[in-house]
Formats: sequence, C-alpha cells, structure tokens
Amino acid sequence: MGINYNMKKLIAFLSIFAIILSGCTADNGINTYEEPVSTSDNSRVPYNSFAPDERERAFVMMDSGADQSFSAYKGIDRAAGELGYDLIVEFHYDLNDGTVLENIQKHGSDGREYILLPGEEFGSSVLQTYSIFPDVNFVLLDSELLIGENVTSFSFNGYDIGVLAGFTAAMELKFAEFGFIGGADTGENSLYLEGFRDGLKMAEDIAGISVNLSEENILYNESFFNMDSAAVLAKQLYELGVDAIFIAAGEAGRGVIAEAGLRAFSGEDVWVIGADDDWYERGIYNGSDSVVLTSAVKRFDTAAYIASVMFANDELGNLDNIQGTLKNGAIGLPDENPNLSQDTLELINELFH
Repeated sequence: MGINYNMKKLIAFLSIFAIILSGCTADNGINTYEEPVSTSDNSRVPYNSFAPDERERAFVMMDSGADQSFSAYKGIDRAAGELGYDLIVEFHYDLNDGTVLENIQKHGSDGREYILLPGEEFGSSVLQTYSIFPDVNFVLLDSELLIGENVTSFSFNGYDIGVLAGFTAAMELKFAEFGFIGGADTGENSLYLEGFRDGLKMAEDIAGISVNLSEENILYNESFFNMDSAAVLAKQLYELGVDAIFIAAGEAGRGVIAEAGLRAFSGEDVWVIGADDDWYERGIYNGSDSVVLTSAVKRFDTAAYIASVMFANDELGNLDNIQGTLKNGAIGLPDENPNLSQDTLELINELFH
C-alpha cells in the first residue's frame, strides 16, 4: 500500500525539520560534520597488521569484541582505504587485563597519531595515558569524556534517536497507541522521550494519520538493568491497550521484549521499538518472527568514519566532542529491517539521508 501524503505538507515538514535539527545540533563547541555518510557491508574483513615503521600516521583501533567494535571497524577501515592509511587493530577480550594500556603506550611511543576506541569502557585507559602522549589523537566513541586537548569524544544525540524511532513506527503502524519505558527520568534519558513525541507528531502532520502517546503510557523503570521490573511495566502498558512500546532503558529492555514475546506468541499484535542498538534478534519469539518493529541505532560505522576523516583533514584539533545526529548519518535504522514495509523504508531514506 502506497503512502498518501500531501506534497505541500511534506515540503513544510522538511523546512520545520531542518530548523529542529539545526537547533538540537547547534555548534556550542560541538562539531556535527554535516555530510551524510553510511555503510552497509556486513561482512567482517580480516584485520590488517603492519610493523610500526610501515606507515607514519597509521590508524590504530582498540577492539573489545562487541558488536559496536565490529561496526566501528567497518567505518575506520573504510576511511583508511579511502585515505591510504594503514590500519592496526588491537583486539581485547578483557579490558581490565592491562593490555589496553600496554598497547596505547606502545603505539604512542612509536609515534602513532590516531587511536580510536569504540565504547566508554575504554575511558579509564585514556584517562591514564592521554597526558603522557600529547601528540596522539584519542577518539572515544559513545562517550562524553571531556578531559584534554588531544581527546575527542563522539556522543550520539538522544533526541534524534527518539525522533527517528517515533516517526518510523508511526509511519509503519499508522493508527496506534504508543508507550514509552525509560531507564530513569533524567535529562539525557528524557531526550529520547522528547524526540519520540516529536517524531510521532511529524508523522501525523505529513501523513494524515492518528497516533497517541498519553501521559499514563510514559513510565520509567528507575533502572537500566532490572529486567523483571521492566517486564512488569510492559505488562501494564500492553494491558492498557498499547500497541508498541519504545524502550530507552538499556539492558532492562530485555524484560520488555520478554513480555512482548509472550503476548505475540499467544497471538496478540504487539510491538517493541528499540533504541541505540539493533534489538531485532533479541525479539525473536518463535524461531523466525520478532516483536521488534525496528530500532533507532547509533551507527558506530559512520561515527568511526566521520572521526577518522576529520583527523586526516586536521579537523580534530582542540575539539572536545563530535555529536552523531540524523543529519550526519551517525543515527539511523539498522541495515536490515524485516518488519518495516518498503514504503516506510523509502520514506525514511528520502527524508533522513
């Protein structure tokens, strides 16, 4: 079924949306790197390994083995290939075993100028080494560690994550009752809710649909880890007639998915919308179907690419923070979205890329 919306409304929406994005990603010392970029290759390429003297400004990446590290690897590998830089990857299963510090010290002493670390769990290692190696550009993805001239954090805009989640879900479900479960009623977590509200409203304005997010359907788990309590909140919302719940509650979101899975297995038409990571696989409830409609994700591949290109162009300098947004492509949908229609995917691609 095609999407029916008025072109004048679409043009007006795009103008308003551009203003909203420019407002939430204003400079304020933050570089947003406006060129949209994305990657879609899911294959893991073998890591390159080079002797320290083979490339004067080789890229170095610390890999924790997590999904976000693989995603970041794709981005930094793309940048290295385009720019002609060699790429050295240090793989660490245990971030507390001292080898991270040892390898930072090794590459710093060898004159390497760029070390990318995907995940705030690397923060303690950077804290212990950044002042020892002032000529090394440390980039810490998914962090806001603002400590020194040679450390740049790459954070992700929670408001934009909420906007994408709300708009996509509303365009797909069209006439639906939505709920929200957050981890804590705090400023940063509340940005997800604010963006989600605005995303739903944007969909209503341009598509002539009717969706609802009432105040009684907005709940906080007061924990990003307690899955049992999150499942209780999800049960409450679904029993109130909610069709889809947007979860911004970290690992506690698994409890929401568990409740949704039980209901979907019994034949109920309920959904979950994920945040930050791709939750689709976690939502599989009968071997093939998933209760996860889609997820608005932090694109570590795009983030790593943006930061690496900025380094090569000598744009990091004294930059404390780069912010990932919808505008620069560091926030987006997963590469695969089996529960979204082609119409919805085409509209998202048209508006946000």
